[in-house]
Amino acid sequence: MDQPSIVEVVEAAGVALRRVGREWFGLCPFHSENTPSFAVNEDKNVWCCHGCHEGGDSISFIMKFHGVNFRDALKLLGIEADKRPEPRAVRRRERAKRIAAWARATSNKLNERLHDIDEQRYLLNELRKLKRADSAFIAEEGARLKREWDILLTLDDDLNPWRWHEFTPEERAERIERLRRTGKNDDGKLGTWIPDGARLVEMFESRTAIDALVTEVASGWLD
Repeated sequence: MDQPSIVEVVEAAGVALRRVGREWFGLCPFHSENTPSFAVNEDKNVWCCHGCHEGGDSISFIMKFHGVNFRDALKLLGIEADKRPEPRAVRRRERAKRIAAWARATSNKLNERLHDIDEQRYLLNELRKLKRADSAFIAEEGARLKREWDILLTLDDDLNPWRWHEFTPEERAERIERLRRTGKNDDGKLGTWIPDGARLVEMFESRTAIDALVTEVASGWLD
């Protein structure tokens, strides 16, 4: 996006600038000062105040100086609004990517453990067939594995709500059974859903506690 000269934009706002070397200096329009600390770099088309530590480009200057939003600043500068996304939208998209990456990594870890649990439950069933099998141990271990399974599967569903919206209850049950057998979804992976739901955002903000829970359960420490 072509932006007008930052020097012209600042001077048009009434800020008197004086060139010193490769930069221009003047009194900051955003705070009271007697010594010029407001610097403008025409080559980089940016401004920075060493006093209040604000800075940016010509668009951010207009936004702050006039108290307008991003699109209104573009209009004031005569820039096409559809050529650059709003900073808020960019930040939101980047945050969504971070949340999705964490959700996928955590879900992968959960599915690995769910697959291990299913194998252990299969071995317990085989052990139960033996004449001298310790029935008390089998019952206790089976109950522990069921608790782990229920906790991890519920958490995995919360991390992947996109899975359930398009399926009937029967289809959901079938997919759960397939997951139990193979440890994978239909496509063999967890997908690349970019979240924007409040529930997943809430989980991401509590990710330290959730990661600790996953580690605790997956390590068999949960009683």
